[in-house]
Amino acid sequence: GRRDKVRGTLTTSLEQYEKNLDQLVTRLRKTGAVLIWANTTVVPEGEAGRKLNDDLSYNAAAARVMQNHDVQFNDLNRLTRSFAPELFTKPGDVHFKSDGYNRLAEQVAASIRTVLPQRSESTTVSRILFGSCIKQDRPMPILETLTDQNPELMIFLGDNIYGDTEDMDVLRAKYAKLGADAGFQRLRASCPTLATWDDHDFGVNDGGADYPMRKESEQIFENFWLGEADAESPASRSRPGVYDVHLFGPTGEKLQVILLDTRFFRSPLKRGEKRVGGSWMPDDDPAKTMLGDAQWKWLEAQLRQPADVRIIASSIQFIAEDAGQETWSNLPRERQRMLNLLKTTKANNVIFISGDRHWSELSALDDVAPNRLYDFTSSSFNQLHQRGTPTKN
Repeated sequence: GRRDKVRGTLTTSLEQYEKNLDQLVTRLRKTGAVLIWANTTVVPEGEAGRKLNDDLSYNAAAARVMQNHDVQFNDLNRLTRSFAPELFTKPGDVHFKSDGYNRLAEQVAASIRTVLPQRSESTTVSRILFGSCIKQDRPMPILETLTDQNPELMIFLGDNIYGDTEDMDVLRAKYAKLGADAGFQRLRASCPTLATWDDHDFGVNDGGADYPMRKESEQIFENFWLGEADAESPASRSRPGVYDVHLFGPTGEKLQVILLDTRFFRSPLKRGEKRVGGSWMPDDDPAKTMLGDAQWKWLEAQLRQPADVRIIASSIQFIAEDAGQETWSNLPRERQRMLNLLKTTKANNVIFISGDRHWSELSALDDVAPNRLYDFTSSSFNQLHQRGTPTKN
């Protein structure tokens, strides 16, 4: 019984461990629960109570049980064997520092997401929740409230963390902080989750294509929201930017969700005199872009696809007039290009959703045929805006 691998007593033999585990999995299987087995992390050399490589022997026994019962296997042992020494609390200790546990949390969350029931494309979606702007170091009780509403789809519109760094280890750690939150985990487990980014999770306040770490940041974003890259990775991974499209529901009730990337390709903005919302000014420069040529061509193709309702998710407001803040109105040619595209493609039943502003409001344009165009802004998840909503809409 003592934690002494030389003079102590072995609590459970390898054979008994395998037998016990088989009985336990058999009982759990009868509940109908989805099971994932996470194996034992590495036992480093010098650990006081365990013999070197005992973890491999017991994990091999567990692997046989899981294979017999067709249980998914999450190999935390392999992950922790790759850890640098500084991720452990001290030499010869099986415990980790916070960065090590964050790495474990990322892999556990990704493993869980792979076995969550996926909503079929033939299933109608009607209860859709969305929002933006999460300070990952602050409490976020609203996420529990959202889950209690039984959402059928959740859309994160950007500033999902406040990264604001060119250090990718810092950015990764902030995602891990969000991913470890119990309310966030429960929400993601409750329904399909989609996400795009804004400036703070992109990596720099009000940033665009001139952010030097945009490619590295994209990889971290996609690993967090889509899981580690594999052979079945979606098309969004094969091209620059995080823009994507998803379809839900049968013909007659088909929902198209278009996630725009307003950061990766965006040209520098024009600065002027500071106003109530900031110092950005409209810029008519025809060479400047919001989405970049490739994303514009992709968007036109998506708008020509059949759908009964279309949600276009933009991290920043589309309809709101400029008052110094970041909006599409800072690049008026690009804003008009979007309006023209909606008309030429005859895209029906379009609604924009946006975030960024730390308040909620509904904006509208009346002169967009064939229907009135709405932009529903919703943010922040856990930050109050001190000024309110004086900007023009």
